[in-house]
Amino acid sequence: MIDAVPLAVYTVLALCSLVLIFLTLHKKDRSRMDRDLIFVTAVILCWLVSAIAFFSTRDAALARFLFDLKLPFVALTVLAWFLYIVRFYGLTSYFPRAVTASLFIIPIFTLGIALTSPYHSFIRQEMEILGTYPRHMVRMVRGPWFWYHSVYCYILMLAAFILALTQHKQILRIYRLPSTLLLLGISLSVAANILVVRISLALDLSLVSASFSSMLLYLATKNYHGLDFCIRARQEAFHYLDRSIFILDDEEGIVSANRSARSWLEQTGITPEGGSFRSVAEKMAALSEKQESLDDLGQGNDFYFRSGRIFNLRKKPIYDRRNNPLGSFVFITDETENRKLIAYLDRHSGMDALTGLSNRRQMEEVFSQLDRDGGYPLAIIAGDLNNLKEINDTLGHQQGDILLRVTAETLRSTCPPRARIFRTGGDEFTILLPGHGTEDADLLTDAIRNALEKQRHRYPFKPSIALGVAVQENPGEEFSGTLRRADAAMYRDKERCKSQQAKRTL
Repeated sequence: MIDAVPLAVYTVLALCSLVLIFLTLHKKDRSRMDRDLIFVTAVILCWLVSAIAFFSTRDAALARFLFDLKLPFVALTVLAWFLYIVRFYGLTSYFPRAVTASLFIIPIFTLGIALTSPYHSFIRQEMEILGTYPRHMVRMVRGPWFWYHSVYCYILMLAAFILALTQHKQILRIYRLPSTLLLLGISLSVAANILVVRISLALDLSLVSASFSSMLLYLATKNYHGLDFCIRARQEAFHYLDRSIFILDDEEGIVSANRSARSWLEQTGITPEGGSFRSVAEKMAALSEKQESLDDLGQGNDFYFRSGRIFNLRKKPIYDRRNNPLGSFVFITDETENRKLIAYLDRHSGMDALTGLSNRRQMEEVFSQLDRDGGYPLAIIAGDLNNLKEINDTLGHQQGDILLRVTAETLRSTCPPRARIFRTGGDEFTILLPGHGTEDADLLTDAIRNALEKQRHRYPFKPSIALGVAVQENPGEEFSGTLRRADAAMYRDKERCKSQQAKRTL
């Protein structure tokens, strides 16, 4: 092929590149994508100019220099494509400035080697210009840096293609036109570079495909507004959520965090060590009055900071289509005000939110009603869960809450219909049995213990409760005095349980 053909093709493509740059520069509202498009097109234009100069020169030494000079433009074109795709799909937060800067090392180093190519053999060990205009003929043996440069370009090009393909699948169909144009452009470049390896032509297919791809890039940028809105809306929704959200990889390294999460880290003074979220959870536990188990965060754990703040940490795994773990989301919510509101409602509504039982305030109102109705004899059963604190400390408050709910449900199913059940403290329960005496109350306590005993195999803890009975025979007695007698009997039962447990341990 005589030089007139590639020279004409490159000249036309260079003029097209100039037109694209001119049209982009004269847009009224240029965006970041427009600036990236100008950078990509300008690099390709420099590559085209060096190719035109190579085919136009009659000087063998200059032709040799221009032949080497195309290498840095090839690397810069691939890099410009990659950075364009990263910004196109809104992935800049995943590529810190240090990473982006490191990608420029190979192109810059290649430029330096190309400019000094007459003095070394890094790019070509041997090179001979067999002919210049009107027909250039080159014979050469490539040097080591040529292969390093080629590996860099192919890896970056394939990374750009895979990135574009995976992101394209996640876009809603109505916004896919610009992404389709972009994917078509990068596919054209990949296909051309594969052909270059197998076919040797005077016309550089890599350069031609890059030029046509820049035209597709222009069309993609021109239709980018809808997709830009979709991507920005997704990003802003993530960053403006009130809850602190961390995205972790499969090794619990922090991949990303929204604005609330970064602000929360600053407020609490917690700094992730080595980018690991495990260190964040451990520091939360160290700042808490109540230590949490860090082995299972799936159900959510509460951290009671010494400052009075309460934070709930919940972890949700992320899986691929084949159900293989990819990573996880971690949500941290400030529950301080919510817990205060719940406590306030508990005090004023007469209902315990966790178990659904009536609370102490409601118990006093019920007793007043029973006293007026003459519900005597009145048996009072005081109950106190065994080892709730140890379960909270070793298994976490989530399991402690489950124990409280299991106990409440057992009391409901075991007690007679007229019985009134109350949660009167953290691990304390009280049962009022109007019209029942000591014998009936003792039978009920045995039934409660047996019902809890049957559930031991269902949970990682062993539910058990200490129970004490006292009976108020007539209205003349004080309710508080009867309640104290029931508490005293309950504490005697608790001591008996502890001594039996100690004997079994021995």
